[in-house]
Amino acid sequence: MVETEDWNDLKIDGAIKINRGCVATGGVLRDHNENWILGFNCRLGKCLVFEAEIWGILNGVMLVQGRQHNRILGMENWSIEHVPREDNAEADHIANLAFDKGEGL
Repeated sequence: MVETEDWNDLKIDGAIKINRGCVATGGVLRDHNENWILGFNCRLGKCLVFEAEIWGILNGVMLVQGRQHNRILGMENWSIEHVPREDNAEADHIANLAFDKGEGL
């Protein structure tokens, strides 16, 4: 069992606007008490939703490491799985915000 006192939880999501032909990614990092640390999003342009999920993981991990939050829950034994939007609403909302702003992280 992992003690979670010094660990953080990174959740990411990809989003697509079919009518715009555009894909975005976003995520949120929270500490072990579920306090907000940071959120991020990035409009990716045209790509597969799977690629948006992968970019979300990469961008999230890079931001986390850059801020010295290296202990992320699930990084040692992780898997990629579908999570329904209603169970990941915060990351989904942040990803969708990217459609309303310029490109970039």
